[in-house]
Amino acid sequence: MSNKSAAVFNNLKELENNFKTLDSLFDSNTDAFKNIASITQIKNSYLYDKATYLYKLNNYEEAKKKLNLLIDNTEHIADSLLIKNDIDLVYGAYSFLAKILSNTGELDVANQYYDKNIRFINKINDAKKDERLSSVYRLKGEVYKKLKKYKASNLYLKKAFNYSVSSNLSQNDIINEANTIAENFIALKQYDSAFYYLEQIKSYADTNAPYGFLYYNTKAKLDEAMGNTNTVKANYINALDLLNKKWKGLKHVEIANTLQSYSNYLTNTGKFQDALKQNTLAIQQVQGRDVVNSSINQITLFKLLEQKGKIQLRLNLVDSVISTTKQAAKLLDTLKPTFKNKSDKLLLIENAYTLFENGLDATYSKYKLDKKQAIEDAFFFLEKSKSTLLLESLLGVKAEHFSNIPKDILAREQIYKIKITNLEKQINRQQNDAIKDQLFATKTNYRQFLDTLETSYKDYYNLKYDTSIQTLSALQNQLHKTEAVVSYFYGNQTIYTLTITNNTVHFNKIDVTKSLDQLIKTFQRQLSNPKSDLKQLQLNANQLYSILLEPGLKNTLLDRLTILPDGLLNYIPFEALIKDTNYLVEDYSISYINSATLLKEIQTKKGHKNNLLAFAPEFEGNELNSDLRASLQPLPHSKTEIQNINQYYNGTLYTNQQASLDNFKTNASNYGIIHLATHAIFDDTNPEFSYLAFGNQESDLLYVADLYNLNLNANLVTLSACESGIGNLKRGEGLLSLARGFYFSGAQSISSTLWKINDASSASLMSNFYENLSKGHTKSKALQEAKVNFVKSNKDNALSHPYYWSGFIISGHTEALTTTNYWLWIGISLIGVLLLWLLFRKKTS
Repeated sequence: MSNKSAAVFNNLKELENNFKTLDSLFDSNTDAFKNIASITQIKNSYLYDKATYLYKLNNYEEAKKKLNLLIDNTEHIADSLLIKNDIDLVYGAYSFLAKILSNTGELDVANQYYDKNIRFINKINDAKKDERLSSVYRLKGEVYKKLKKYKASNLYLKKAFNYSVSSNLSQNDIINEANTIAENFIALKQYDSAFYYLEQIKSYADTNAPYGFLYYNTKAKLDEAMGNTNTVKANYINALDLLNKKWKGLKHVEIANTLQSYSNYLTNTGKFQDALKQNTLAIQQVQGRDVVNSSINQITLFKLLEQKGKIQLRLNLVDSVISTTKQAAKLLDTLKPTFKNKSDKLLLIENAYTLFENGLDATYSKYKLDKKQAIEDAFFFLEKSKSTLLLESLLGVKAEHFSNIPKDILAREQIYKIKITNLEKQINRQQNDAIKDQLFATKTNYRQFLDTLETSYKDYYNLKYDTSIQTLSALQNQLHKTEAVVSYFYGNQTIYTLTITNNTVHFNKIDVTKSLDQLIKTFQRQLSNPKSDLKQLQLNANQLYSILLEPGLKNTLLDRLTILPDGLLNYIPFEALIKDTNYLVEDYSISYINSATLLKEIQTKKGHKNNLLAFAPEFEGNELNSDLRASLQPLPHSKTEIQNINQYYNGTLYTNQQASLDNFKTNASNYGIIHLATHAIFDDTNPEFSYLAFGNQESDLLYVADLYNLNLNANLVTLSACESGIGNLKRGEGLLSLARGFYFSGAQSISSTLWKINDASSASLMSNFYENLSKGHTKSKALQEAKVNFVKSNKDNALSHPYYWSGFIISGHTEALTTTNYWLWIGISLIGVLLLWLLFRKKTS
C-alpha cells in the first residue's frame, strides 16, 4: 500500500526503499511463500508497482519485462475466472505496456494492446467496466494525436473526459484528457475550443497535482498560436518550475519535452541563439552518465537532434548541421532494430525526413566551398533516407543463410509469419474478436521470438541490421561510361538531385512549390488517360525534363539512366519526358530502384536459370464470391501474350483454370522468369491487401501480405497487370505496391505498370520486350526498344499516346538474360557465316 501511495505522489525515494525491502523478503522466504494461497496476486501486484517505479525512471525496457511477466502469470487463467485483483492488474498491465509503446513511437503496436484491453474489458463481468473503458479511450486518444489524427483523437478523449468529470475520477485523468483535447484543437486551429478545455484544468495548475504543469505548457502553445507572445515565456517558465519540483532535481523526459517546446517557440520568433540554448538544456535531460540509456530517452534525443540541426541551419552553422545530422542518423540506425512493426518503423522513418532535409540544405550551402566533401555527404544522406524496410528484409534473408541458425528455428519463424498473414486475411474478410485475440497473441509471441533470435545469434543481428551503405566511389566504378544514376530527395521545401556518372557528379537544388507539385500530378493524370490532350501533355513533359533532369544531363553523352525516385516522382515514368522534341525513351534506356544500396544488395542474389513460368487466368466479368470484391473483366489478349513470349523463352504456360494460385505457389520458386498476365487490384485503404487475381474466387487472390512469405529465385518478374507498380506513397520507402512485394519474395528485377493498361497494347509490347531480351539485351534496353518500336509502328494513330506504352517500367537489377534460344541463334549465324566463306572459297578456287 505504501507503493501505491508513493507512486501517486511521485515519491521515488520511498519506492526505492520499499523495493529493497520487498526484494529482500522475496529472496529470503521462498519456501514460506509457497504456502500462501494469494502469493501469485501479491507477486503480480509487486511486478506492477516495480514497473511503475521503473517507468518513472524512464527505464522502459525493464518496466516492460515486469509487465509481461505479470501477464504471463495470469495467462493460464480463463478471463471469466479471474478475481477482482487479477482483473485490475491484467487490465493495468495491458494499458501500461501500450503507454510505454506509445511513448517510444510504436503506435500501431500500442493500439493493438489498447484494442486487446477493450476486448478483455468487454468479456469480463466487472462493475468497473465503464471506468476502465474510459481510461483506455483516453490512452487511444493520445495515440491518434501522435498520428496527427486530431479529430479521431478528440472523439475518444471527449468520451473519457465526460466520464471522468461526471464520475469525479482522478484529477490526473481529468488534467490529461482536457489538456490533450486542447492541444488537438490548437492543431486544428480551433482556438476558442482549446481555451475552453484549458479553463477546465486551470484550477489544478498551481497545486501539487503531478500533471499541473500541463496547463502552463499548453497555455504557452495556445498563446503563441493566437499571437499573444508577451505571455508565452512566462508560461513555459511556470511549467518548468513545476516540473523541477515534481522531479526534485532528477533529469526527466517531461522536462526535455517542455524545453523542446520552448525552443520551438524561440525559433519561430527568430531568437535562434536562445532556442539553441534551450535545446542544449533539453538534450542534457536525456543524455549523459546520470541518465538511463533507455528507448524513451533515445527517441527524445533523436527528436532534439533534429531540432538542433534546424536551429543551427538558421544560424548558418553549416558544418555543425552536417555533424548533428550524422549523429542523429547514427542514432536512427540504433533505433530501427527496436521497432519490430512495419507501420511503426515506416512512421519513424517518415518523421526523420526533416532531419535529412536539414542535412542536405547544409551540404548544398557547402557545395561551392568544398565540392568533393559536400557531394559525399549529400550521397550519404540520400542513401540513409531510403528503403529501410526492404533493405532490412533482404539483409535478413542473407543473415539467415550465413548465421548458422538451426533449420527448426527458421521454420518456427516461417510458421509465425504464415499464421499472422492468414489471421489478418480472415479479419480483413470478417471482423471477429476471437480471431483478433489469436492474432494479438501470435504477433506478441512473434515479437518475443525475434527478440530472442536476435539476442541469441549475434551474427544474425549484425548482418540483418547492417547499417553500411553503398559508397559513391564504388557506385561510380560500376557505371558504364554512357550510364548515369540520378538520385532524388523530395523534401518539404526542396528537391535535391545527384546526377552521377563514372567520372562526374552534379548536385542540384529545386524549390518545391505548389505549381511544381501540381505539374507532376497533372502530368501523371494526362499519361494515364488515353483521351488527354497530347500537345498539352508534351508541353508538360518538356517542362518537367528541363526542371528534373536537364541541369544534370547537360553536355553529357549518355544512353542509360537509372532513376532513384522519391516523393511524387514515383508516380511518373521518366521515359515520357521530352528532351527537345524527343521522348526520353528514344534516347535512353531507363530503369528504377529506390536506392543504390538496395540495388547493390539485389545484385548479390543469384537467381535460377532463365526458364519461363507464365500465367494467363480466365475472367468472365462475373461477380466474385465475396462482397468485398469488384467484378474482374475478361482479358482477351492475355493468352496470346504469354504464347508470344513462349516463342523466345520456351517455358511452362498456365492458362484458364490451370492458371491457379496453387499452381503458382507450387512452381514459382523453380523458375527464373515469371510472367503474370492478369488483374491487379490496388487497395488504397489497406495496401497489404492489394492483390493479383488468379481467378474469380477469394482463394485465387495473391495478396501483398502473401508475398512476404514466398521464396522466389527469379531474375525477372513481369506483372502485366493494371496498376501493379502503384501503391501508397511512404517517405523513404516509395510506393507500397504489389511490385515492391515481389522484392520481399526474392525477385531481382520487376516489370510493372503505373496505371490501368490496355490489354492489346500490353500483348504487343511484351512480345517485343521478350524478343529483345532473348537477343541478349539488358532488361532496360529490351523494354526501351519495345517501346520505341511500338511508337514508330503507331506514329500515325492514337496508340502513339504515351498512355499505351509508357506505363510499363523496369526496376531492380537489369542485367541481360542469357537464353538457349540466343545461343542457338548465334550458332546458326556462325554456321551461316562459315557456309558463305566456304562458298566464296569454292568460287575463287
